[in-house]
Amino acid sequence: MNAEYQARLAGVGAYISEVDEHFTLGSGRGGQKIQKTSSCVQLRHRPTEIEVRCQRERSQSQNREVAWTELCEKLEQRKR
Repeated sequence: MNAEYQARLAGVGAYISEVDEHFTLGSGRGGQKIQKTSSCVQLRHRPTEIEVRCQRERSQSQNREVAWTELCEKLEQRKR
């Protein structure tokens, strides 16, 4: 996991070990690539039950980056 996300999570008192990460088949528009690959990323922070799901991009790695960024932002907002 990226050190940036570890630092952001530590800043709000959360840990990577508290996050469940799942990869699933995408749905909706996007053609066969979306429907045949597990490019949809779902993150769930267990203690707060904050959940993020991302399938914007065709690439799993890009969706993973976006999902982790969104999760960090939501946890930071919750702390404020």
